[in-house]
Amino acid sequence: MAFFMPSFTLPSLGIIGLAIMTAGGYAVATIGLKLASDGHYTPATPLILTGFIAAIFAEIMLLRQFDLSMIYIMIIALETLLIVGFAVCIGELPSTSQMLGGALVLCGLALTVA
Repeated sequence: MAFFMPSFTLPSLGIIGLAIMTAGGYAVATIGLKLASDGHYTPATPLILTGFIAAIFAEIMLLRQFDLSMIYIMIIALETLLIVGFAVCIGELPSTSQMLGGALVLCGLALTVA
């Protein structure tokens, strides 16, 4: 009696590195946006510009090689982890529903990779 085992392949380190760079760029830009919303425009502007530029170039390199659907879910999942971590560091604890939403994003990533 044979059991069905789904094939599972992990993304290569290059893909993961570019996805981290993309998510990190978006996260840095989001931190800049948070600073700007608090009135700190001088440090916010370079963070926003640097973050978006890094994210744009890394995402273009990813999209040249891979499908948008899988890559984008990976980027969103990584960015979610980074932003939630930043929010916790500045004392903005996520609510239960926000944590469940983040968990759903991570589950979606796991389902698309499998």
